[in-house]
Order: sequence, then C-alpha cells, then structure tokens
Amino acid sequence: MKLWVGSSSVEALLPWVRQVIQSLQIRYEDLNVEIAPIVTTGERQAAESPEGLASGPDDLLTREVDAALLNGTIDFAIHRAQDLPAVLAEGLCIAAYCKREDPRDIFVARSGIPWAGFGAGKVAVSTLRRHLQIKRARPGVEPVPLRGAVTSRLGRLEGGFCDALVLAGADWAGLGLPPQRAEFIPVEDVVPGPGQGALALVSRLDRKDVREMLRAFDDPLCRLEVEFERALLRALGPDHAWVLGALARSGEDGIGMSVFHARPDGSRPLRLRRFCAGPAEREGFIRELAESIGRDG
Repeated sequence: MKLWVGSSSVEALLPWVRQVIQSLQIRYEDLNVEIAPIVTTGERQAAESPEGLASGPDDLLTREVDAALLNGTIDFAIHRAQDLPAVLAEGLCIAAYCKREDPRDIFVARSGIPWAGFGAGKVAVSTLRRHLQIKRARPGVEPVPLRGAVTSRLGRLEGGFCDALVLAGADWAGLGLPPQRAEFIPVEDVVPGPGQGALALVSRLDRKDVREMLRAFDDPLCRLEVEFERALLRALGPDHAWVLGALARSGEDGIGMSVFHARPDGSRPLRLRRFCAGPAEREGFIRELAESIGRDG
C-alpha cells in the first residue's frame, strides 16, 4: 500500500515528518509512504520579506497542504500544531497529536549571554506575540522582525543582524542543533503560541483507513492540553492568532492555563493565569476566559 503525506516545506518540520513516516513503515511493513513537500503562502511571504512579522490569515502555513488533502493529491498531512488555523477546513480532522516536545520558546544569543542577563540589544522574532512579550519582560531590548528557516536566521545572527534570536524550542530540537547553545525562556516571561511543540496529523473525515493508521500516534495528554489552547483561539477568533500565547498544563488537580493576549493591532497586552478543574468543564472555562480577555484586553 502506498500513501502520500503532505507537509509545508518549513525546514524545522521535515525531520519530524520523516520520523512519523519511519514509524509508520515499521508498524506496517507493506506500507510505502512518500513525502510531498508543498510550498505554502506563509513560506513564500517569509522568503520575499524575511525582515517582517508573520501576519495575515491564520492558515498561511497550512492552506495549500490542506487543499491537496481535500482534493486527494495526498492521503494525510503533518502540521506543526502551532500552524493550524483556529478552525480546520470542512471535511478534515486531527487524527492524532504526537507526543509533545517542550513547548517553550528558546533564547539564542550570539555572545552567549543568558536570557536573565540580556538587558539591551536587538533580538530577532518572527511574531508579534513574541515581540510584545519580550518588550514587557526586557524593556531595554529592541525586538526586530526576522522570519524564514532557522538556519537562515542563525546565519543572520552570526552576521550581526541581531544580538539574539527567540524561536520555538521544538524547531531547534528537531534540527538537531546544539542544545547547550539554546536556553528555554520561562513561561512567566514569554507564553508560547497555542499548540507549540506538538505535531498534528490531519486526515479527511471520510478516510477511516488512514485515521485508523494514525490513531496509534495520538498522545492523550498532548491532545488534552493542545485542545484547551486551541479552544481559546477558536473562542477569540482567527484574527488573534498572531498575538495569542496560550499554554495548558495538566496536573493531578486539573489544568492550568497561562495566557498572553493583545488586540490584533498589538495594543492592550494582557497576561492571565487560570485554572480548570478538568476536561468536562472546558467549555465553560474557555468561555469565561475569553470573556475576561474581552473585558480586560
């Protein structure tokens, strides 16, 4: 049996795609899985304007891939959960969330200065969410926009464009870059984007055979936490994708949510920490949280 898997051509995603394919082929010996890398609107925008912040519709890194899935060109898609739109296209579902990597952002300084000691200089970021939070955490720092492949951004760092980078820790780990060079940023300073650190395997609802194959990858804890984060994104609406930080953590006593939010124009930044007793209370919890953001933000 042969399956085609589609993904964006984002450099940091492809190693994870290969891992999923390898695991599938080990589990199903007669299965042949081929990658169909697809260049997305978001990648083209980053290539054309690397010195800019990500903005626009919330499906910039998934739209073309999901279109290929819907028209049957590919059999399933692999996305970073942080790239998923607030609402999937009709006819699609998240068949599995793979076990989550550390969702936090990381700090990489050219000089080796730690995050705690970085009080001045230019730090390159790709989203307004990071820009606003870094300004709050380090008022003397100047965030500068920089998008594109992680290795390209590292080259710009070494070339003196900036003094440091902030990016998703899972992207760094996926590329096998030196762990000792990167430092995780405390969530108290920078809340990651919804779904950050997780892989989402997306299939068509009418492909029960594919959904059954992918189900083995589903990690219940990752699904629980990411779905809390995505529920808040859906409640606020897709216009908030670039300014929302949301991290859910499940514990014995329930689910804690750390949230950063700003208006789509970047104004009125707000930080919240809330607690939900359990998954059964998620709908009411998210509704109250969104209402609180609407009042205070």
